[in-house]
Amino acid sequence: MKLFHKTLFLAFVSAAFFSCKKEYPQADSLLSDARSFYASGHFAEAKKALDSIQKVSPKAFSQINAGFDAALLNNKLAISVDYFMKETKDVLTPMQILMVTGNNGGNPNVNAATLQNTGIEVSATWRDKIGKDFGYSFNVNGSFLKNKIKELGYGRTEFTQWDTKSKVGHPIG
Repeated sequence: MKLFHKTLFLAFVSAAFFSCKKEYPQADSLLSDARSFYASGHFAEAKKALDSIQKVSPKAFSQINAGFDAALLNNKLAISVDYFMKETKDVLTPMQILMVTGNNGGNPNVNAATLQNTGIEVSATWRDKIGKDFGYSFNVNGSFLKNKIKELGYGRTEFTQWDTKSKVGHPIG
């Protein structure tokens, strides 16, 4: 009966994951947690991870893009500059629960954080021909990206995951 119970549970975990994977990609880590907890005999923790999968909602975002493209010198030189600003809401973050409350370290993940990513991408391409049959091109590109936590939700101003502390107004990590 124990073997049947484990097999049935793992089948349920897999079915729960695959039914929501397309819409909720963050379910990946939660499913991995559920399987690990169950395999090591921590059934209550496995159930918490499964419950979190069911509560995960898709992330909402807004994005602004602005760009400039130019072809110069008889189309031999192409220049492209793109700027973007993306704000993502309801990002999955760990909600730490104090151990003095009886929690044994199984912190749930909740959709609470708001992140902002800004950046610029620059590209320059030189295309030319030598004779009739030989053409070449040379491309150089670069980017600068910056992210910051705008909000963590639930009145939090920072969170710690593993050995990394993240604070509102600063980059992740």
